[in-house]
Amino acid sequence: MKAFPDVFSLAKASTSSVLALWVGLGYNRRALYLKRTAEAIVELYRGIFPQTEKELQALPGIGAYTASAICTFAYNQSVVCIETNIRRVYIHEFFPGRDEVSDKELFPHIEASVYHENPRQWYWALMDYGSHLKKSGVNPNRRSAHYAKQSTFIGSVREVRGAVIRLCTTGPISSDTLFSQYKKADNSRVQKAIDSLVKDQMINVSKTGKITLKK
Repeated sequence: MKAFPDVFSLAKASTSSVLALWVGLGYNRRALYLKRTAEAIVELYRGIFPQTEKELQALPGIGAYTASAICTFAYNQSVVCIETNIRRVYIHEFFPGRDEVSDKELFPHIEASVYHENPRQWYWALMDYGSHLKKSGVNPNRRSAHYAKQSTFIGSVREVRGAVIRLCTTGPISSDTLFSQYKKADNSRVQKAIDSLVKDQMINVSKTGKITLKK
């Protein structure tokens, strides 16, 4: 935030500088989406962040939940907002004993119960309640139709992707050097990571095998 205090500075920044600062903060693709979103806001909205779900979802990397969360927590609008803790509350309260509960079934209950005078505060309370349920050993989200256990990070392509970006922040690396850090059996995983990063426009790979962050 110190490096890019507003959308204008982020929009003008190089991709490599954004990725370098993002190292260790999670999915690197999110950093790329942030930059592209900043570019779109500057180009289409003269630097003023849009305030409707439809406009927000048209921006790079912003889906239904993120759009509703921005409208709720940034602008205090009465929209239907659902995330893991909110989902847990409504399944617990309205669908006891039911399995395969879809978000579509939850939406009418969420919409009917929004506290319109201060929706932001209402959703904060729901998220706290949902977190409390989980800590109490109650996790109705396992009965959600959308429930999926997160895959293991260690040994995954995601882990290698993060390693490639981290190494590239110090300068160009060779693909041979990268392969040498992993067992021969893992070469296919390394190649998948490289290919996916090229596809996501985060890195460049030269004809000689030099890997650099996208400028």
